[in-house]
Amino acid sequence: MEFVFLLKPIVDMLYEYQIFDILLMFICISCFFSSKFKLAFGKVDYIVLILSFLFFLSFIRNINGWSQFLKIESSFFLFFIGRFYKMGTHKLIRCLQKGFIPIIIVSIIAYVTGLGFVYWGNYNTFRGFYFFKTDLALAMTQCFIVFSFCQSRYLIKKIIPLICFFFVLISNARIYYLIMMIILMLTVLYHYEIKRNRIIVKLNIKFFILVITFVIISVILMIYLNDIYGSSYLLLDTSDGLYSDANTQGRTVVWAEIYKMFIDSDFINRLFGIDLCSDISPSLGHNSHNCYLKILYSTGYIGCLFFVIFVCSIIKEIAKIRNRQLFYYTLSFFLTFIIGGMSYVSIESTQGTWLTMFFIGSAVTRNEKERLSYKGVRCGHCSKMIK
Repeated sequence: MEFVFLLKPIVDMLYEYQIFDILLMFICISCFFSSKFKLAFGKVDYIVLILSFLFFLSFIRNINGWSQFLKIESSFFLFFIGRFYKMGTHKLIRCLQKGFIPIIIVSIIAYVTGLGFVYWGNYNTFRGFYFFKTDLALAMTQCFIVFSFCQSRYLIKKIIPLICFFFVLISNARIYYLIMMIILMLTVLYHYEIKRNRIIVKLNIKFFILVITFVIISVILMIYLNDIYGSSYLLLDTSDGLYSDANTQGRTVVWAEIYKMFIDSDFINRLFGIDLCSDISPSLGHNSHNCYLKILYSTGYIGCLFFVIFVCSIIKEIAKIRNRQLFYYTLSFFLTFIIGGMSYVSIESTQGTWLTMFFIGSAVTRNEKERLSYKGVRCGHCSKMIK
């Protein structure tokens, strides 16, 4: 299984060759059926199965959405792969680090040679050799996460997060400016916990207030810097309002048109969704560009209800994780998926969902095994108990 995550970052960059993703999926399937691990189904497992079935119902209404269907279902499958995963976090993270190092090297070459830049409107935007700037920003954010929540004596492993942060800045993917601010906050809190040998972060109302505060600070900073660097970077312009078409890059038009398509459909479609592929804006020709609108359009009110239950259940599971390193990895990947979904259909991005769902599945299994094992909390990379 580690082999999959060694190759996955590289495969994501080679988006034009879908055969690689298919091969990785076959490896996952073989790992799944060769496992002897016995799974006791719990609440989260049933919720994932229900969501998977609802997306299947959406697919059979219009089988032209087979590509979206396979991407979405593969993420749910990775959740169960995570449930069966037997090895510890360390081995998996080492494989991910090795997988991301070639990405960093190639991205540096793309930056130095200028081959990784394209013009997005009037802005010279860095996307490396990825399909789009958002894909590059997601890869750099994941790489930042993989290298930040660990202790290492190697200088290169300390420099890589700085390189990732720089590439996110020049990607002009504004949603990832917000995400990176939150991940930076979590990185500081993690290392503070390790230094103080006590838990700082708990998923309670105080934490979510802190996250919202960092988002607000990030938005204010982007508005302020727009007056200085607005001609070079895609920041936030308040001249036409914060929620203007310029700031959302036309997404407001797309959202309004697709939502109207959903509302104007019959009761059964509003209840169970329309399909997976016809969420296309009539005037602009773009898809939902929003994970939550996509879920509403594809699975209806029923699917939205179960997705909310799923998110709430995952938050509860993450809160129970005793291993602090696994806690921060899972929380960071989960927040990247949830917040990123505001700007694009993150549930269709195997680049983003595979790691997220796998870590969530691993966390659920770890919680089952460790519920009665520890009286305290064990640090992620040493034997100390955090009280």
